[in-house]
Amino acid sequence: MQPYSICVNPITGGGFYFGDLRTLRYCNGETVSLIAGEISGYADGVGGAAQFAGVDHLLCSVDGKTVFVSDTQNQRLRAVDTKTCALTTVCGSGERESRDGVVDYVAVFKYRRPP
Repeated sequence: MQPYSICVNPITGGGFYFGDLRTLRYCNGETVSLIAGEISGYADGVGGAAQFAGVDHLLCSVDGKTVFVSDTQNQRLRAVDTKTCALTTVCGSGERESRDGVVDYVAVFKYRRPP
């Protein structure tokens, strides 16, 4: 496990999410649990059936119900429901280019990192 990103859940009072290349996990301070992913690839799904190919940046929603994931190798922005562990694609088509569009898989991204 090589954590790349971390975000604190504002509701749980200290619990945090962290991601490596292909998984999203939750730590409550005592135990670590798999939330989504296991095999590198691209698939929306629940728990281990979900697939990432580059968990890079994480952001927890203010209500703690969603973790947004920058899935850089898949060129997509993903969202994980923290209650059901369901992973869905928010936007991105998988194409490696940068252009704006309607947030329904039309927007595409190019692998970028902030300066």
